[in-house]
Amino acid sequence: MIARPKGLKVEKKFLRNGWRENFHRCGFAIATEDEKLLIRKGFTNFKSFYRALREFDGLPAIIHMRWANRGVISHENTHPFYISENLVFAHNGTIPILPSDKEKSDTVTFNEEILQELYKEDKNFLKNRGKRWLIANSIGHSKLVFMNNKGEQTIINKGLGEEFEGVWYSNDDYKKFPVVSKTVVTTIRNGKVISNTTPINSPSKQLAIRS
Repeated sequence: MIARPKGLKVEKKFLRNGWRENFHRCGFAIATEDEKLLIRKGFTNFKSFYRALREFDGLPAIIHMRWANRGVISHENTHPFYISENLVFAHNGTIPILPSDKEKSDTVTFNEEILQELYKEDKNFLKNRGKRWLIANSIGHSKLVFMNNKGEQTIINKGLGEEFEGVWYSNDDYKKFPVVSKTVVTTIRNGKVISNTTPINSPSKQLAIRS
């Protein structure tokens, strides 16, 4: 699951890595310039998914690749989901809730039984710290990303994921294959700087090598 803010980009290789690890259909939600929310989902191959996503480059997005734990593999169980026309969300993990219908996923059930009911009572429930706390404690180690029609994103259990170049990822599937870092290695010989190089696949820090 990926939360992409406005103006930022998710590299194709990161999306492909996520797809390779989670291929039970995928989808995305977009907040448009005229403050509308669009969901496109049910993609069964990476090529069609990526082509569709590219149409919305630069716009705020929630991107999700599903690995089915509960519920059937279907369009209806594919993320993201509408809570209302002005609020969408996606989920990563397993929510400790028992669906009344075995065809439905835990996420669909959580949306219908909890999130939509919260929204009916308070359209701004995500701005309430107590309600965010209750949601976090009801989903265990799962993670949720919400986005409203203005492109504002709220992440529940954000610390359980990781951020890379301004984009939030719910786990490290996106870097299944090595990621190019921004490490600068300075080579020093006899007290003089000989070269500055950027090696591949190193932790993000500066190293000084003396020779």
